[in-house]
Amino acid sequence: MKIFFFALLLSVTQLVFGQASSGKFVVNGDIDKYYPVIFNDYGWVGHQPTEIQIGRSDAHEDANWNGSVMARFRIHTMMWGHGSHFIETNIYQGRQDMVVIVPFVAGYHDATKSSGSRDFVIWLKGKSTYHYTSNVL
Repeated sequence: MKIFFFALLLSVTQLVFGQASSGKFVVNGDIDKYYPVIFNDYGWVGHQPTEIQIGRSDAHEDANWNGSVMARFRIHTMMWGHGSHFIETNIYQGRQDMVVIVPFVAGYHDATKSSGSRDFVIWLKGKSTYHYTSNVL
C-alpha cells in the first residue's frame, strides 16, 4: 500500500513540475522601448532550475528587418534569501549585415530578494512577437 501511494505521489509530482511548455506572446507598445515581462520560476518548487528559451528566427516577423534573437535563461530565484540562486544567460541578437537592429533583450532581474513571488523579469523590445519554450509550465 505504501508503494502505491509513493508511486501516485511521484506521478502527480511529474505532472505538476515535470511538464514542458511552449508558445508565443506579443509585447505591445513602441518598437524603440523596452517593457518588463514577468516569468515565474516554477522549477523552484520542484528543486530544479527553470529554463526559458526565447526565440525569433525570422527577422521579418512583425515588420521588415525587425530583427531576430535567440536567448536562453537558466534561473533559480532567491525567494527571500535562499542561498542557491543564480542567473545564467546566452543571448544572441544584433545586426544583420549593414542594417542596425535594436536589441530585443535590454536586461533581466531576479525580483525575489524581498519577496516570495518567484518572479523573474526580462525587459523585451515592444511591438514584437516572441516564441518560447520552458522546462516547466
